[in-house]
Amino acid sequence: MTDAALRSSFHRKLDEVRAEVVRMCAIVTEMIPRATDAFLNNDLDAAQQLIDDDDLLDAVSVNLDTMCTQLLALQQPMATDENEIVPIEAHGIKAISMGFLIAEDSAVIVRGPLATRYTQQFLRQCLWGELDYLILDLPPGTGDIQLTIVQTVSVDAAVLVTTPQEVALIDARKAASMFKKVNVPIAGVVENMAWFECNHGEKYFIFGEGGGETEAARLGVPLLARIPLDPETRKRADSGDPIANLDPGESSVSKAFAELAGKLAS
Repeated sequence: MTDAALRSSFHRKLDEVRAEVVRMCAIVTEMIPRATDAFLNNDLDAAQQLIDDDDLLDAVSVNLDTMCTQLLALQQPMATDENEIVPIEAHGIKAISMGFLIAEDSAVIVRGPLATRYTQQFLRQCLWGELDYLILDLPPGTGDIQLTIVQTVSVDAAVLVTTPQEVALIDARKAASMFKKVNVPIAGVVENMAWFECNHGEKYFIFGEGGGETEAARLGVPLLARIPLDPETRKRADSGDPIANLDPGESSVSKAFAELAGKLAS
């Protein structure tokens, strides 16, 4: 192939990429007036405990694959005449997430630049109002979304949530390393799915034992909580009634979330 032919082929491909970017941006612009995304069980339950002390709290899920919309009720966000997004509100918490923009059986397929744009819109173009806490649910890894956040807002601290097994701890270590490099302190580690307790009171460490505690010690940060694998937590999440709504005296899992929230708020 001649140089002229190579240049022609290159420019043709470049035009195709430009056209695709324009098309995707148009789709984003059309979706934003209806905006939003939801979050994982742990994020909402911890958030629910934070507002029990009359604190004002909002939450942003920038995990683009998150689809736990049941936890925050099946709502769609609205927009003002100035194209500002009005977050949904449930259980006293405002929230925005990609999960509210698409059907629950649809995948979110976006490249880095669009993921960055979503994140910036969630942070800058939402009517959050006055708040004491803003919790960001991040996907695993150290990619565009994490970098966009630390470049867009001042982050007080990061909380590493991991299951006890080594394959999950690898991602947690990478995240800790990234936050250290961008001068974001690590508030602590939460060990999720720490064990399963049967009806007879015996604990089964399905994903290994003590991984989160060991990692917290290695990082020199506190172990904030150990959350068990609990059928009731799953049932209540599916029904849109977080386990954190239970009195901590009646539920050990609700108590664990209350203690986690207390440590973060102190």
